[in-house]
Amino acid sequence: MATSDNDGRPFPEDVAMEILTRLPVKSLLRFKCVGKSWYETITSPIFVKEHMNRKSPQILIYNHSAPDYAPPIYFISVSDAGAIKYPLDYLRGFRGMTYLLGSVDGLFLLEREIDDSIYDISLSLWNPATREVRPLPAANFELKPSFTQMDRQFGFGLDPITNDYKVV
Repeated sequence: MATSDNDGRPFPEDVAMEILTRLPVKSLLRFKCVGKSWYETITSPIFVKEHMNRKSPQILIYNHSAPDYAPPIYFISVSDAGAIKYPLDYLRGFRGMTYLLGSVDGLFLLEREIDDSIYDISLSLWNPATREVRPLPAANFELKPSFTQMDRQFGFGLDPITNDYKVV
């Protein structure tokens, strides 16, 4: 990823990494298109972890009793200037009965009841840093009519052997 300046000297890679880890995610998403080496650097697990470690703390608020017209999730960013509430407009599809089931490494597992039915749900992975929400394939099981919502449980975690995220 090192580049040259006008004198032909290579730009130190550690300096480039130091700069990139301090940039906002929105900029990094654009920079992935610069070239293959930039893409590989920015999407590498080591870089992602380093970038997350430098990020200023934010508080995620999940309002279970939010009205149907309002998303149940928003961020509060805390800094020396005070607290600022950030609504997550891109989560507008997650109104009504939406549940935050778990989180790992900044990724969240969301469950949404379709048509307020505990028998018809969708699961999605949400990455607040990239503002991406990815629906997961539907589960191949059905709840019996005698089951309640409490009988259905999901877990979300990182498999250390495959270094992949799993929903169980």
